[in-house]
Amino acid sequence: MREGEERIDFFTGDAKVKARVWAEIGNYWRRVLHKGDWWVVAGSSATGWPRGWWKKLIGDLQKKGVTVLVDSRGALLREAVQAGAEWIKCNLNEAEVTTGKQGVDRCRPSLKGDGTTGVVVTLGKEGLVAEVNGCRLSANAPRVKVKDPTGAGDAVTAALVYGEIQGWTIDKTLRIAAGVGAWKVSHESDVPRVGLRD
Repeated sequence: MREGEERIDFFTGDAKVKARVWAEIGNYWRRVLHKGDWWVVAGSSATGWPRGWWKKLIGDLQKKGVTVLVDSRGALLREAVQAGAEWIKCNLNEAEVTTGKQGVDRCRPSLKGDGTTGVVVTLGKEGLVAEVNGCRLSANAPRVKVKDPTGAGDAVTAALVYGEIQGWTIDKTLRIAAGVGAWKVSHESDVPRVGLRD
């Protein structure tokens, strides 16, 4: 956004979906996702899901061999942790609100479920902190002039998935993810493919 421009959000609240529709949504994902696929749940969700819905669906998909990454907050993120989603990602504020704890190192253990490979917590201009396969890692963000932070978290998530699919080392994946997030906040356009290179 440029100075003087007003941001317009089309939705002021999360849509409410009936339990019957949630059942249809779950059945759709169980039907279309297959072993080797990635399922990324990012951002806000409609409300009204039956208690345990996310936990059950994530568990069912993982049993099929689908890799699940959840980038959210609150009840959805808690159910993802309970299900042991392979990847959990959130920013520090989302981590603190979800866990009720302060500070990345106090939140991080509460975001890891049985079966979780990696927990990534973004820290804005400080980069990110992760726990992957039991090891604490961090990646600094390059210093940039912030133009628009919209979509920076999604860019980090995309880089994490891309790095995993490409078979990069986790150090390389996290470093590039932090760099892509920084690139996104310093530009007012989509992240170019070249942004994923060293």
